[in-house]
Amino acid sequence: LSLLEASEIEGQRVAVLAFSLGCRVVLDALGRKPEAARGIDRLVFAGSAAPASAYEVLPRVFPETRELKFVHVFSRKDDVLDKVYPFGAGAEKPSGRKPLAMAGVEDVEVGVGHTGYAAIADRLWSLATGEGEDATPPLPSP
Repeated sequence: LSLLEASEIEGQRVAVLAFSLGCRVVLDALGRKPEAARGIDRLVFAGSAAPASAYEVLPRVFPETRELKFVHVFSRKDDVLDKVYPFGAGAEKPSGRKPLAMAGVEDVEVGVGHTGYAAIADRLWSLATGEGEDATPPLPSP
């Protein structure tokens, strides 16, 4: 979080690319210290192990008046998220297997399993940085 705060002070824009449990870590950190998010202009979550309810922190951290590109990359073929999470009966399922269906979120479905996200790392990086958005090949179909 201190790196995010420093980038905001220096006027640098930041992109956050998180995968699996990293999505939970980012959401928790933003919820604890929302002021650290001021420099973030892009969030890309792939194969998220966070339940949909964990995203409730985002409207508070990024009000509608704030420009943010948020991409939620998910796969219905992600058997790891389906079988391993959640731990315990009655717990919420992780969001990485279905669209988030949240205002301001771009849901992108891919046709890879949990370990297959490494094969599309270049495309995920492009989503996070905005580099080559027009020339980047599409993600694998579901």
